[in-house]
Amino acid sequence: FRGLLFGLGTLCLRVRAFSQATDGPAHTDRRIWWRCASERARDTWNSVGVGGLVMSVCAKLFGGALLLVAGLGLGTSICRPLFSCWWQLHTLARLFTYLDGLLTYQQLTGAELLRRAVQDSDFRRLGIENCKTLAEIPIPRGADEALRSELQQELSHMAGQPHVVVCAAFRRMAGLCEDAAEQKRRQAEAARRLWPRLGMCAGALVAILVW
Repeated sequence: FRGLLFGLGTLCLRVRAFSQATDGPAHTDRRIWWRCASERARDTWNSVGVGGLVMSVCAKLFGGALLLVAGLGLGTSICRPLFSCWWQLHTLARLFTYLDGLLTYQQLTGAELLRRAVQDSDFRRLGIENCKTLAEIPIPRGADEALRSELQQELSHMAGQPHVVVCAAFRRMAGLCEDAAEQKRRQAEAARRLWPRLGMCAGALVAILVW
């Protein structure tokens, strides 16, 4: 065990000394430098002892693991807004489909439709509990600007329209939101495969540089 730790410590100290070798002349014989590095590693080993070297190696390994986990968390956090936007668009499409079904079989006003819809917890998470008219239904901020403009225009023109026209608009908006949600889902899946790995690679690179 002592021999294994001595070999690992010697290797770490040699690598560290190699990283500092650029300060010397470019024509320095590497064999001479390696002999000096070995002597320095032996002196360091004798000065710190087994316990000090074990603590040093364990601390570096623990720090490297923390950097890997931090990189993974950073990459995962980049994907979270895409998944949130996908859920909002998908739920908004469900809301429009639900309102279409209600209005098809019942002659309800916009406020009555919203009072029925707010009973669903998923619809409440969209922020419709304070809406008084259909035009106030919030559009997800992560949606494309063109889609946001089209949905807001459709909602603002529903007041005073026949129920058949409003139902057709609900179906059209549900289709638009579902298509946009599917696009966001594909983007989120691609980001989930890419960014966590890049984050771990970045953490590993930082761990190597600070080793």
